[in-house]
Amino acid sequence: MLFEHQEGTSTETVNGLKFQVTHIFIQDKEKIQSTTFTNHNTINYIARKVSLKIYNQMLAKGFRCVLKVSISEPVSRNFAEKFNDRQKFIADKIAQYGSAAGASVGTFGGPVGSAVGGTAGYTLGDIYYDKAIRLHGGDVLLKIRVGVKGGIGPQESYRMVVIPRKDYDRPISTW
Repeated sequence: MLFEHQEGTSTETVNGLKFQVTHIFIQDKEKIQSTTFTNHNTINYIARKVSLKIYNQMLAKGFRCVLKVSISEPVSRNFAEKFNDRQKFIADKIAQYGSAAGASVGTFGGPVGSAVGGTAGYTLGDIYYDKAIRLHGGDVLLKIRVGVKGGIGPQESYRMVVIPRKDYDRPISTW
């Protein structure tokens, strides 16, 4: 489906969040370096940098690639709070089900095994929550999708980057 698009810019809305979407066809990294994804210099710099990194990792070697870069409007505080609440809910479920599974498997080791298994489940939930993306009002989401047909076969790669407001309010020269 990624290869069915035409080059150009459009907008799409996902879960109430509006994205500016740019589709380009590339065969060398110079086109990525010369493309303007947005008028905001810092966000454009980050989009180019991440796109180049993904393109280089794919080892496209001159095959035609499709690059889709989606840049959101800054998220509202309400959207960020709902998103963060959802992340906490998922972490709690991982902990709940992980501890139940760990405790039942741990019963083979007696009371100590059950306690260790139950604790492991809560630790999994904590690890997920510590690594989970957290949004703040004003953050911008950058979604990048690259696809290539050829070489070892069709492949696609995805990245999502959260650009905190404090980073895109700074001039690039201070990075």
